[in-house]
Amino acid sequence: MITKKNQRINPVTIRCTLHKSYHLASIIDRISDKDTPFLDDSRIQKTYQQLVQDVYFPLFSFINLFDLKVNLIVSGEFLDYTATNNPRLLALLSELVSKESIILVADAYHGDSLTSIYNSSLWARRLMKTNLSFNKHFEKKAEMIFMPQLYRNLEMEKISSTMENCRFLLRNRGNKIRVNQIKLSQLRKFNGNTVNWINEENDKELQFFYVPDNMFREVNDLIFEKDKLTATRAFGMDIGLKYSKFLLKRTRRAGNEIEDSMRINEKPSFYLYNQLQRSVLRMWEYAAFLISTELNNSSGDSPDFVKGIAKKFAGFQDPFYLKYLDTKLYLNNDKLVQEFSSPYEAYVNMQACVKNIEILLKNRV
Repeated sequence: MITKKNQRINPVTIRCTLHKSYHLASIIDRISDKDTPFLDDSRIQKTYQQLVQDVYFPLFSFINLFDLKVNLIVSGEFLDYTATNNPRLLALLSELVSKESIILVADAYHGDSLTSIYNSSLWARRLMKTNLSFNKHFEKKAEMIFMPQLYRNLEMEKISSTMENCRFLLRNRGNKIRVNQIKLSQLRKFNGNTVNWINEENDKELQFFYVPDNMFREVNDLIFEKDKLTATRAFGMDIGLKYSKFLLKRTRRAGNEIEDSMRINEKPSFYLYNQLQRSVLRMWEYAAFLISTELNNSSGDSPDFVKGIAKKFAGFQDPFYLKYLDTKLYLNNDKLVQEFSSPYEAYVNMQACVKNIEILLKNRV
């Protein structure tokens, strides 16, 4: 039975991850210098401090001032980085959590939620790591888990067995919040057949909250605005307006109706991604496969070496990177793109990074 408390969800959802800056280098440069970094740490810190001043602190102060309620999808990496580099911002987030202005939604530790599409074990481990960050900074566990999409081949049992909370938040193309509930045994299938390794002991009730696209915002999208302070004010006022409208239309409140039937794809869908984005997702899947294979086959000092490569890889397989592969972003005169000059430069950069990982693993250098 789902209690009313468990149905609590806010109308507006915002997502916050650490914004990454990339060290551009050709594959030739990376072959000649094996120590060429993937990320530019100094630029990451500089951009973070700019976003704290122009975006993060003004936005969360606005939410606090007007007592707004939001679902915050946040990565453990962002919280740990904030604890080290801006404790004042972390204190503000803690206050919002204490006031229940924020519902904490766990993202994968590096914001790399798309690992759920090609490596569910890795996704589960990264979610657990984010939950540890929640405990450390807020003394609280995640109330929900963010997932990019649900499909029957997704090994949900790895999540339900390691995370106490089996409530998930997804985006919805509709215009209202939907709540679905289903047993794990009814959900899971492999190649169209019901799995036999889920029984009464490990079967769990799963709850899925679908939030509409027009109520879902990426905070880091403000990095593309020329006047970030003004854009952040507009962002905050938009949240306030949507929250007020939601309160006035009580019949649309989440949790009034729970749907037991739901249409679920057998495999993940890629129709929302363009060709460059799909290709990068395949690159990430390939790199994850190489790393997991090497970890399973390695011995002696090799596991530490491979884990080091895996850590570097985790840092740059950020879903936000896919935005740089969208041609429309570069054609919009109102947007400011400083990371890359074109989607093709972004694509070639990622291609070089993945190739670099392959060379490092094969040559053990």
